[in-house]
Order: sequence, then C-alpha cells, then structure tokens
Amino acid sequence: MAALLAQNNSMVRVASEDIPRNDAVLAELATLRARGASFEEQAEVVPHVRTPGMVSIYYRTYQTKDAAIGIACVSPGIQRTLMRAVGLEDAAHATRMDREHQARHYATFRERMEAVMASRTAAEWKVILDKAGIPNAPVRFNVEMFEDPQVFLAELGGARRTPQAPSAAGPE
Repeated sequence: MAALLAQNNSMVRVASEDIPRNDAVLAELATLRARGASFEEQAEVVPHVRTPGMVSIYYRTYQTKDAAIGIACVSPGIQRTLMRAVGLEDAAHATRMDREHQARHYATFRERMEAVMASRTAAEWKVILDKAGIPNAPVRFNVEMFEDPQVFLAELGGARRTPQAPSAAGPE
C-alpha cells in the first residue's frame, strides 16, 4: 500500500487512504456548488496531484538559447541528479516544506532554473542531461516530426528521407 501512496497518482485508489479524503472533498464540492461557487473556488478544494516543484522545475519544458527542451524528473533521486547536472541546489530537498512554503520557494527558484537553462543551446543541454541520465527531449513542431531519426528507425510511415541515419541502436 505504501508504494501506491507514494506514486501520488489520482488514478490509483487505496480505499483505506483515499475514500475518507475523497468523501470529504465531494461533500465540500457539493456545498460549494449549492451556493454557486465558481470553478476556481471548487478547484481549490480538490487535492493537487502535482507538487509546486514538479510543475515549476522538474516536469516541464524550458527555453534554451535556441530551442525548447522537455525534462521529466519525477522521483527525488532523479531531481537531485538534475540539480547536480545544472549546478544548482534545491533547498526543498534538504528542508521539509508545507505546500505554501514550496509554492513560494519554487516561484523564486523557477526563475534561477530558467536562467540556467537559457544559458546553453538545446544540443549542449542534451549532451549534459543524457550523460547524467536525465529524461529529456527536444520539443519539436509537427513539421519536424517526420525528420526525426527515431521516426525513421521505427518505420512510422511518412519519413521523407533518411535523416543523419543513426545506428540501429538508436539516435546519438
């Protein structure tokens, strides 16, 4: 059961933990709706699945010097690895913070992280993040998709030409 709770996934339900909390939320939603509360007011009482750190730093896209990249660091271990790779330290990993404190911390920390990510090109970050084992990928427009080496290798129809044909082991 602890592993399921740790997943922080709203699609997984552990009856002993989730039903009492969900019942309380449903009762509060009913009260808010009965008085005509706005959607925003109603959304405030629903538990948030993603933490401020997740949406501000660890699971998002970043603008680099020349393009956007996406990063997906869900576990605390891979988050710490990301911090080492970019040369920053996230105080939230060393200090227990409630959600309000996290929100304030990550509002400021987000600006620092964005500045660091904007300091290099997407290709430079790809090398650094891949070496560290950080899940990352360039953000592509739909017209670029068929030129991607992975699309070509996977024979996903529509690839117009052989892009810098990588080895069968995958892209560089």
